[in-house]
Amino acid sequence: MRQRNAQIATAIAAARAAKPQVAEAARHAPSLPQFPQACRSGHKTHTNSDKSPGCGGARFWLKMRAEMLSAEARGPAYRIVSERLVIRCWEPSDAASLKLAVDGSLPHLRPWVPWAAAEPTPIDQKVAWLRKCRGEFDLGLDYTYGVFTKDESEVIGGAGLHLRQGLNTREIGYWVASSHCRKGYATEVTRALLRVGFEVDAASRIELRVWTENRHSRKIPEALGFVSEGTLRGIARDAEGRPCDVNIFALLRDDYECGPIPNLPLRALDISGHDLL
Repeated sequence: MRQRNAQIATAIAAARAAKPQVAEAARHAPSLPQFPQACRSGHKTHTNSDKSPGCGGARFWLKMRAEMLSAEARGPAYRIVSERLVIRCWEPSDAASLKLAVDGSLPHLRPWVPWAAAEPTPIDQKVAWLRKCRGEFDLGLDYTYGVFTKDESEVIGGAGLHLRQGLNTREIGYWVASSHCRKGYATEVTRALLRVGFEVDAASRIELRVWTENRHSRKIPEALGFVSEGTLRGIARDAEGRPCDVNIFALLRDDYECGPIPNLPLRALDISGHDLL
């Protein structure tokens, strides 16, 4: 026992003697960068202030998305008011109006939008989908909009500023009910979402992807100054499951700022109704 106590006392004395040397070395050592929580070789590392789960956890993913978004972003815009339209975040209460617009446009939509193959769907499925859209919108996971008449009495179509191509990139998507085609609404929606994407969401790049056979939709990015970047062959599937080619159009922020769209009269409001433009 006496020998064991002597060994312990010797170890304590050695540690005390080494402590000033360690502190002095640390003081002169170069500072190391502080990294956020990360996964390396399957092991989790945490900072003292971050006790969230590893990379597979939802809290980690949301935190990383927030850190990666541009500091300039002021969005999202929950409500956009253009010359003739209201473009706003969907609400579950829009289910009946949405179903009416979709069900009356199926022959027009099915050749171009894959989801139309599963329509018509009952009203409760519409409510569930709209709840999902609103949840993703609030969490910053995706931005799907309804397109309405100015008094919001009728659904004109749907649109989106989608994040599926990357956090600093937006992909514009849209559809228009058959009773409102050939009125310029798709162009008006695209102009509005371009301004919101660049000026509110601070995107560096906005894409628009169009099936090569859809000549009418291809005219929209061409007229708005998008650059055709090529064709992805067989990347999409039509309503019957056949492969389809898709044209990629893109607009960069520098190109946008030199064009006419920044002067487009538009209101964009946040969830509290405050102007973002």
